[in-house]
Amino acid sequence: MFNINDYVHISNLNITGYITKICDNNMCYVKSNDKTIYTNISNLKKLDKDINSNKNNIEITFKTNNTEFIPEIMLRHQHLEEAIINLDKYIYDAISHHCKQIKIIHGRHGGVLRNGVHDYLKKSPFVKEFRLGDYYEGSYGVTIAYLK
Repeated sequence: MFNINDYVHISNLNITGYITKICDNNMCYVKSNDKTIYTNISNLKKLDKDINSNKNNIEITFKTNNTEFIPEIMLRHQHLEEAIINLDKYIYDAISHHCKQIKIIHGRHGGVLRNGVHDYLKKSPFVKEFRLGDYYEGSYGVTIAYLK
């Protein structure tokens, strides 16, 4: 069903990448950015994309695991609906990791994601306040949110 270099989505981690090795015990290795994840094949969903043309441009849109939490989420190049779903999951995960400040990267151009993220944050009961990033944080391509 799965082959090496298949572009996949790991559903329980919400990470995309490509398969680098398939093991005999229904486990496999998935490469995403500079990370390699060892996961069960049942967690994978095959995506319709030619990974060979895009191996160096895979982005993690929602990254968590049980031991490490990165207080930054990349939403660039996502449709607004997909970005809001990922942001919602990410905020719940940030709260479970007792994180009080997160960085949301939505990009500078167009403002559609930025406006959608700001509308979502205004309505969220978990967000105390938010602001655009300072120059050294990413300027108006980034929103910094403070959680309750």
